[in-house]
Amino acid sequence: MLDLVARQDILWLGTILSFSLVLSFGTVALLRITAVRLRFIDRPNGNTGNVGGAALGGGVGIVVATLVTLWLFPSSAGAQLHITAMMVALCALGLLDDIFKLTPLVKVLGQAACAALYIIPEAMNLRGAAFVMLFLIVSSNAWNVVDVMDSLLASIGAVAMFGISIVMLIHGLDPRGLPSISLVVSGALIGFLVWNRPPARVIMGDAGSLPLGMVYGALVVESFSDSALLALAVLLPGLIPYLEVGFLMVQRSRKGVPFYRSTPDHFALRLLHNGSTIAQIVKPVIWAGSGLVALACLLELTSFHTVLTIASAVLLAGAVVWAYRYLSRLRVGSSARDTGP
Repeated sequence: MLDLVARQDILWLGTILSFSLVLSFGTVALLRITAVRLRFIDRPNGNTGNVGGAALGGGVGIVVATLVTLWLFPSSAGAQLHITAMMVALCALGLLDDIFKLTPLVKVLGQAACAALYIIPEAMNLRGAAFVMLFLIVSSNAWNVVDVMDSLLASIGAVAMFGISIVMLIHGLDPRGLPSISLVVSGALIGFLVWNRPPARVIMGDAGSLPLGMVYGALVVESFSDSALLALAVLLPGLIPYLEVGFLMVQRSRKGVPFYRSTPDHFALRLLHNGSTIAQIVKPVIWAGSGLVALACLLELTSFHTVLTIASAVLLAGAVVWAYRYLSRLRVGSSARDTGP
């Protein structure tokens, strides 16, 4: 990595990662105290695996830590202002959803308006803007639907965001550009994880999952402007939430349930309801995410892009089919909530 990134840039990247982590830890702690006093508490139902009783609003702390860090250590990425404006708007939308439980239509329309804050300044053509908006909305909801269990989404997100910063650095992007944005978000998620380990004392809520998913989508779009291969490599580390969306759509359609209606068909809940603990679910997911990061880095490091891409597609397709068949056979039902680490 020293050959790819100057020593001073490595020091700078380490600084912003550490600063974001510490700031997130402190901000989430303060928000937790405030939420408890306001009785802004999570009351989970059968469609989540959260232990319950945790303070809401942790996502606000993640967003605040990210924005403050980027303000103090500004990125050279041209889209930073657009991305951060979108992030603030989505955090507000998510907070409203956490409080008032918005309808799916209102939620999607709000996401479209937030996505427009990123798209309009980019001056895209109509077809490109429509595709990007759809992708951003899907990304936002993908991260949202996987947030059903203490530490699950934060772990997936921290690994994915850290991984794509490495991928971007290998590709040769300016360390103080897009890689710094993803690294700051990763640090904020790691700081939040201290409070979100089961039994969680704070949960992210839609105020965190919605903006984080759309920011990830925006980073994929920004990477595509450099090259399609880079966009593919950036997409890989965050693939799990997208696969979760596909799995839920299939399972709900088989039951005749609208894809947007909440059900306990999430892969994590199926595993929980069949005897796995939260730790036993989250750890393999972290390893799977790390494997996707390694695969993405390999795509950038090797010159056999076509061969490796085909081989990776076959490998991933096989893994997805196996996982789908295994998870589909698991019963869906209630179970005692896990309170272990």
